[in-house]
Amino acid sequence: MVVQAPRPFHLSHRERSASNARRVRARLPTIRPHPESAVLSCRFHGGIRSCPSDQTPSCDGVTRRAGFSLIELAIVLVILGLLVGGIMSGQSLIRAAELRSVTSDLSRYESAVYTFRDKYFALPGDMTNATAFWGFAGGTAGNDADCFNATSNGTTTCNGNGNGEIYPGDNSLAFNAPEWFHAWVQLKNAGLVEGSYTGRRVGDPRQAVPGTNVPRSKVSNGGFTLMSYTPIPGLAWYSGRYNPMIFFGTQSADVETYSPILKAEEAWNIDTKLDDGRPGFGRVRTHHDNANCVTPTGSANQNTATYNLTANSIACALIYSFDNPGQ
Repeated sequence: MVVQAPRPFHLSHRERSASNARRVRARLPTIRPHPESAVLSCRFHGGIRSCPSDQTPSCDGVTRRAGFSLIELAIVLVILGLLVGGIMSGQSLIRAAELRSVTSDLSRYESAVYTFRDKYFALPGDMTNATAFWGFAGGTAGNDADCFNATSNGTTTCNGNGNGEIYPGDNSLAFNAPEWFHAWVQLKNAGLVEGSYTGRRVGDPRQAVPGTNVPRSKVSNGGFTLMSYTPIPGLAWYSGRYNPMIFFGTQSADVETYSPILKAEEAWNIDTKLDDGRPGFGRVRTHHDNANCVTPTGSANQNTATYNLTANSIACALIYSFDNPGQ
């Protein structure tokens, strides 16, 4: 039997190339990453290291993550600056709009009172036959304590005493404030102002609450009290008879919207637009007891007082008289 010699084993070109590559890789040293580096996520393929796209290999074998460039940081800072500047400018524009609303509200309420007087021949709140038009809020008489203690039901109201002022002349706290508050009810009934008002005092007989028994201002916590007033000696009012008038300020503990709401510069701005820019004289005034509002303080300086424009705190409320109260 003839035994044939085995045929020699021949590798193809592709197989020889792959075999050579394996022998080369076997002779290459193993490259181990530094234990504290981020190169652990890298892989070796054919002796060539590849890393994820968010890593950058350096020539010392350590892979470092890419950070922000100086240009990128500068762009971010510019954007932040624009945002901050826009917010500050927006706040200034909002405050300016609020102050403009005070000026327009005071003029609008004055016009409403005069229109009411021309139509009903009496000041709102003071008219003696108001219940004949809009019904009793409560009680057996239009100007008694029972009526003034009742809450207006939509349009119901109380009669005033017809003395030509927006509060009865007996100076009784039981009757004082309700004429102030029913004035807004009656102006609303006549279609001259917007809103809904209870006509009722809150807490103290004269306490005004913006949005409840007096109108609310667009300036935060501000409100308008409609009244007549002749200053009592020793109080912080400049002299003169204020009839009728509107008090603009924030809610106080026990009386009208009396507490400060404006900086001196803001009060001066409104005073200048509506009157003469002087805190103790003319139709627009303030109190004389706050040095952050007026300088010098004190009723004796009525004709020479000026707004303290260097002060930067909320210190002024406004007294807007429909007629110049004089001295």
